[in-house]
Order: sequence, then C-alpha cells, then structure tokens
Amino acid sequence: MTGTSATTLAPWVLALALGAGLANTAFHLAYHQSPLYLDPRALVGRDRRAVLSGRQVAVLLVALGGIAVFLLTPAPELGAALVLAAILQLRRWEIATWPGDMVVRLGKYAPASACLLGGAAAHLLARALGADAVTQAARGWDAAAGVLASAYVLAAIAKVRESGLGWTRAESISLLLAERGFGRWGGLRLRLAQSRSASAFVGWMGLLVEAAAVLLLFPPIRPYFAAGIVVFMAVTWLLFGYFEPEWALSAAAIGIAAAG
Repeated sequence: MTGTSATTLAPWVLALALGAGLANTAFHLAYHQSPLYLDPRALVGRDRRAVLSGRQVAVLLVALGGIAVFLLTPAPELGAALVLAAILQLRRWEIATWPGDMVVRLGKYAPASACLLGGAAAHLLARALGADAVTQAARGWDAAAGVLASAYVLAAIAKVRESGLGWTRAESISLLLAERGFGRWGGLRLRLAQSRSASAFVGWMGLLVEAAAVLLLFPPIRPYFAAGIVVFMAVTWLLFGYFEPEWALSAAAIGIAAAG
C-alpha cells in the first residue's frame, strides 16, 4: 500500500490514523476505572490509578515500531503484521479490562486497523497474482476503501434495524443535542435542539451519509466522498462532541490514495 505519486502521502496519513487509534486504546486501558466517554482533558494527570502495565507499554512500542517498519522499510507487509498483532493484543486487554462486555456492546471500533488489514491482504494477493507494484498498491487501497465503506454502511443498517427511522426523528436528535448544550459550542447545539426541522435534518444527513458510503467503492468518486467524510466527522464533533480523528484520518488516507 505504499505506491507512488500522491499515494506516497497516503500511508503516512494512515499511520497517523493508526496512531490515533493506539492513543485511544492506551487511554482506555489506563483510565478503565473512569466513564468510557468522559472528555480526556478532564482526566489526564488527575487519576493516579491511571498507569499502563509494563506488558501494555511493551506492546504499544511494538505497534509503534510496526508503523515505522510499514512506512520506512522495503518490507511494509512485516510492519503491517506487527501493527495488527500488537493492536489485537491491546484490544483483547481493553475488552477484558472493562466490566462485562461494555467495549463490545458500545461498539469500540478500529477503522484504521481494519483498513490496514484489508489493504495488506489485497496487496499481497495482487502480488501473488503477478501484478506490478503500482497495481498492488492500487488494489490495496481499493480494499481499504471497501472496508471503510462497509463500516459506514453497516452502521446505517444497524440504526435502521434497531429503531427503524426513529434515529432521524427530530425528538431523538434534539435530545442528543440538548444533552450536549454546554461548552464552546453549547449555544449552537441548544439552538439546533429547539428547531424540529434542523434536528430532523441532522438526523437524516447522518443516516444518509453513512448509507452513501458505498460510493467509496468507485475510484473516480472516492476522493470527493472521502473529503465529505472528513467534513462529516468534523460536524459530528461540532454538534455532538464525539472526537474521532481515527475515522477522519482513515478516510483522508483513502481519498489521497485515490487522488493519486
């Protein structure tokens, strides 16, 4: 998935996404005795119980080393394997650390790792079939785009399966916005929460963007839709306070690769 042209930048952006995912997992491992979605700024340095074990630190270093191998050596597949193995172990610890199946039920995702896994597998398959280096990289990014598209489309399906179109109802979105009517953007959120049409629009746009992620499967459209996802994630942070850089950076990497 290294490639040439603009795709030389794409692995670096994907590496940033992997780093964001690792930081998120490390935070949850250290602060597993605190509420899952609490703002990290309210916790860092204030809880003396928040300490990673020696084994956890060692595996984090393996993951970071794998990212370096992925980016800087002629053996990116080895780096990908190291990263994925380390993240798998960290996620197992994360799931085990939290009470019951909380991490599983709340949908703790790892989009960058999933994209890397799909992309590396497709890259290796293309090599086994005799494709040249440029084609190998292209097939890898195609697979990564398919993985990310699947994640968003499945999220849309899950919403409809669980609540029908209830997710898009003005009352549902208004409550979510009103619950977050504080902080820097609290005033904006409260104003939107008081408008049925604005709340319904936010709900429908969220569902439609996720469902429309199937467009990532089409390379000519991919850079534009990937840019749209970055904007979508920024708006999600603005309105709901969910800071998810791993999703935005994964989409950006895929879009940059397609633009090349």
